[in-house]
Amino acid sequence: MKKIFVDRSYLIAIALNNDSNTQKALKLSVLLDEDCYVSDKVINEVVTVVNNRGNYKQAIKVYQYMVDNFKIINEHEIANYNEKTIQIFEKYEGNLGFTDSAIIVTMLEYGIGNILSFDKGFLREGRINVIGI
Repeated sequence: MKKIFVDRSYLIAIALNNDSNTQKALKLSVLLDEDCYVSDKVINEVVTVVNNRGNYKQAIKVYQYMVDNFKIINEHEIANYNEKTIQIFEKYEGNLGFTDSAIIVTMLEYGIGNILSFDKGFLREGRINVIGI
């Protein structure tokens, strides 16, 4: 099985029917049968955005889906996590967000080579494979 980190852009598109990437996300949903991971940071962002753009029932539903179907990584268990994250952030001169930099650190630390995302910023990082763009 492939190890895949599932990014917020994908999860939001699945949760909200009015998202511009919903149809693309549905076509890629077969990948959710792989070995999928999500981090605490991503859970926080997804639930917040789905609640703000949708409603709290949709937010609870997507939260429960993530908890029931993905391996959840507590990124703060990574030694020197914030220092490693700021180094990635600095490497891309702020053109890759801090949370995205943190996702890259998490993926590299856990040996996850693929990310399911619609965020083109991840294409900058040659050490990971971006699925969805």
